[in-house]
Amino acid sequence: MRAADVLLLLEPAERDVGVPAKLFEYVGAGRPILAAAGTSPHLEPVLTRSGAPYRLVGAADVAGIRRALLELVNGVAAGTIVPGPEQGRQEFTREAMAGRLAAMLDELIARR
Repeated sequence: MRAADVLLLLEPAERDVGVPAKLFEYVGAGRPILAAAGTSPHLEPVLTRSGAPYRLVGAADVAGIRRALLELVNGVAAGTIVPGPEQGRQEFTREAMAGRLAAMLDELIARR
């Protein structure tokens, strides 16, 4: 994944909840992401917060997928699209997310 010019995330058009686990692997790889996905409102906020360069298009939007893929590939080749910041990638590691969950659970226990 880390050697790829662009990573492709395919999600069914009818998926409208959640974030696929593969997205977190892609963010960690630090490569640009083309997400051809459904209408889940949770996908774009993760992409944005991660700082990863991405394009998000509808899963059935053939012309949009083609356009986004060309933008990303050409941008990588020209050096205008570069990996996102390390800090954004670190926020979505298993360790960081487990740490946030542990902190939330500790807070709930402390309230009790």
